[in-house]
Amino acid sequence: MTHITENVRMRIMLLIPAFSGGGAEKQCIFLANALAERDDADVFLVHFHEGVNYSLINRSIVKTFRLETTSNYNPGLALKLAKLIRLLRPDVVFSWLHASDVFTWLARPLSRGFSWAVAERNSWYPKELRYLIRELAALRSDVVISNSAKGDVYWSKRGLPSGRRRVVDNILPSCWFERGLAAPTRATVAYAGRMEEQKCISRLIEAFIHLAQRRPEISFRVAGEGSQRPKVQASIEASGLTNITLEDFQKDVKSFFEASTVFVNISRHEGKPNTVIENLAIGNRVVLSRIPEHIELVGENYPFLVDCDAGAEEVSAMIDRAAITPVSTEELREIHERFGPMRAAAVANHYISIFRQIRSLDIKAIAAGAK
Repeated sequence: MTHITENVRMRIMLLIPAFSGGGAEKQCIFLANALAERDDADVFLVHFHEGVNYSLINRSIVKTFRLETTSNYNPGLALKLAKLIRLLRPDVVFSWLHASDVFTWLARPLSRGFSWAVAERNSWYPKELRYLIRELAALRSDVVISNSAKGDVYWSKRGLPSGRRRVVDNILPSCWFERGLAAPTRATVAYAGRMEEQKCISRLIEAFIHLAQRRPEISFRVAGEGSQRPKVQASIEASGLTNITLEDFQKDVKSFFEASTVFVNISRHEGKPNTVIENLAIGNRVVLSRIPEHIELVGENYPFLVDCDAGAEEVSAMIDRAAITPVSTEELREIHERFGPMRAAAVANHYISIFRQIRSLDIKAIAAGAK
């Protein structure tokens, strides 16, 4: 009977719509690079568009393929994907983000022979048709791999059995375990990320303005794109404050964070937030909303958690406390020990183990059906 052994070289296809500025897109690239560095994997990274993070791909070892389209909702992408799968013959297709999940589902009957993994990078979705279709698709995959316990609970509640669910940490690149720039002498509070209601961005800016008025010696930096950016800009301009600056998307986000001392994220929903992990790793203080995804990272007793419904004044008071409470050397050491499993090689090992498990089960099922 055909079987998979530890010595078999795996052919792995990662599928993602684009390499825009989100954390999921960067994590997909980090994983592709880490898998391709192994001597037991061939990695194909398939996408519909490029984007600001495209240059992070190590194209000397990762083979990239673009499926040309003008829309992520073009049904013809399923046919193009099926054709590419038949050509490349991957053992595993790992789809990232909802459009990729749907097209993999549609392509599978046209290109049999691969095992299918779905990446879960969130823990909550609005009740929109595209996410309902994505849910139906993902329930037909071989395994859903979440990057947080809350994401795993999401799929448990939708009836996906535990044998088809896994949780794997994000990758934290090695550079984040060392601070490249000295921390600024002046307290600097930062936010970088999507400017959407999910992130409670209006309340965050209100808290920044409230504290900036009382503490003009503290600098505030806000960076990112999103539908709420015009409102953010209008609020900052209306305040007349010069110690709050609105900046564009930061491609070199590490330097941006290293020029800060406090990072704030009071969102209502997350997957496993890269920005929080990165700020913790370089030794910044973080102020966070009290949600399961944040508690998973810092613990229930972390002293700088605020309730999701906390008002701007309460949030600003917590930021003020954080700004005068630097991270100790011992605290940073403990953080680095806790984040050790997020190093690229360890995460890649975890994924390869899962891929071998589902591939072995798939081959056994095929063999059983042939009897």
